[in-house]
Amino acid sequence: MIRVMRRLIAASALASVLASTAPAHAEWWAGLYLGLAVTSNTEVTFHTRRPRTWEGVEVDNSFVWGGRVGYWLERGVFGDMFGDLTPFLGFDVDISYFRPRIPTQTASSDEGPRRLGAMDLAVGTFTPELIARYPLMVDNEYPSGRLQPYVAFGPTIFYSSTGDSTTFGPRGSSESDVGVGVSVRPGIAWHVSESVAIFAEYRFVHLSPTFDFPRGPVDLSINSHQFNFGATYHFGK
Repeated sequence: MIRVMRRLIAASALASVLASTAPAHAEWWAGLYLGLAVTSNTEVTFHTRRPRTWEGVEVDNSFVWGGRVGYWLERGVFGDMFGDLTPFLGFDVDISYFRPRIPTQTASSDEGPRRLGAMDLAVGTFTPELIARYPLMVDNEYPSGRLQPYVAFGPTIFYSSTGDSTTFGPRGSSESDVGVGVSVRPGIAWHVSESVAIFAEYRFVHLSPTFDFPRGPVDLSINSHQFNFGATYHFGK
């Protein structure tokens, strides 16, 4: 997982380099955030000779952390493409990491209540996003608005790994999966200065990893509700 996160951070750093070589008309920014990931109860399906599905499986809450680099468009560069919508649109790349662990529990299944061993899940995401904002409290000092409600969405590329106690393979076995999910995040940003803004947001992430354990593949669904707080720095202000 550490190696994968290094790659994600490297990709974000590359985006920052590209930002420094792009036209100065666009509003480039970078930020960091920390939050709480509350993951909904899920289903775990074990595909073996006699497939079994556990329902209502509880998932632990965890911290989530991440970073972004992106930019807001301006008329001078993208006006011909987006017209009057240009000042309201932007793009970014987001990376995040959280650990929605599944504790040992007895859950309902198609064969009645059955024990499910702990799964030590870890998830890293890489998400290119489209962002839309609505400027409020606009004045000469803050032409893009000091207060900015926004929403961002995009496909999220995930790397997920898990260790299994005994349910799906030998004790201590671990598997991983790479796939594509979806992310959406409404929020609100407040500029404390021309260059620095703080924000609060809700982020929903949906992922469906499959882990190929020795005794058979395991499917599960991750629906994570994340409540994040962070800050951004805006270049060229």
